[in-house]
Amino acid sequence: MIDLHLHSTASDGLFTPSQLVEQAAEKGASLIALTDHDSLAGTDEFLRTGAEKGVAAVPGIEISAQFNPGELHLLGYGVESGGEALRLLCEEIRRGREERNREIFSQMQTDGLEVDYQAWRDELTTPAPGRPHIADYLIQKGEVKSRREAFAKYLSEGRPYYRPRYNPSLERSIAAIHEAAGLAVVAHPLSLRISHGRLLDLLPLWREMGIDGIEVIHPTVNRHWYRRLSQAAAEQGLLASGGSDFHGAPGEQRFFGKTSWGDPIPEELSLVPELQRFQI
Repeated sequence: MIDLHLHSTASDGLFTPSQLVEQAAEKGASLIALTDHDSLAGTDEFLRTGAEKGVAAVPGIEISAQFNPGELHLLGYGVESGGEALRLLCEEIRRGREERNREIFSQMQTDGLEVDYQAWRDELTTPAPGRPHIADYLIQKGEVKSRREAFAKYLSEGRPYYRPRYNPSLERSIAAIHEAAGLAVVAHPLSLRISHGRLLDLLPLWREMGIDGIEVIHPTVNRHWYRRLSQAAAEQGLLASGGSDFHGAPGEQRFFGKTSWGDPIPEELSLVPELQRFQI
């Protein structure tokens, strides 16, 4: 079992980096990657616990980049924390997210919701809180019962408290990952809201830009799309990765180390030998 798409409390997951590694060890996972949103804050703890538990732990990140429509999520695998370009990029993204959070709270207060931005912010330890943390706060306040309901009612695009945020260009995001010695992989391409034909047209363009691969296993991907995405990646000479996008939220249909149909994520998607330096 492997899983190259996990989130911890360093971004919007509910388990600490150490707890993710401990779960991996219990499940018999051979390789996992921490891919927190726009943050490497959990990397040291993740790698340390991986070494202690005998689990191959890969440092990673998930960056939200500009894309029309919406945004493109870019996974960086094997990134080194000393990458200056990546550090600066993450800091810019965090500032943009903080500005958006303030706008959301301001509008909620205007609409009569009893919310307090500073009280919410003081309770959090993550350096980059976002909409999932606002959703948790709304659950705490009794406004909704789950993250899913919070997004559907308030926070998704088209809902009253959705606000766009700053995203860097895709080119700059790729360059920052490469400067940090990482692999740049497009996350969950089916979430881009584009046709399969356009996706096929984009793959060679992405490759020319420096994209190293695409994620072919994700909760949004069924068996049929797994085969199609894997074939497209192979035809374009791109790497293929797989992950559960696990956050640990109650009720989410994302299962550690598993495909959407319940099988273990295939080990051939582990990006070995490209990530060989992180193997135990």
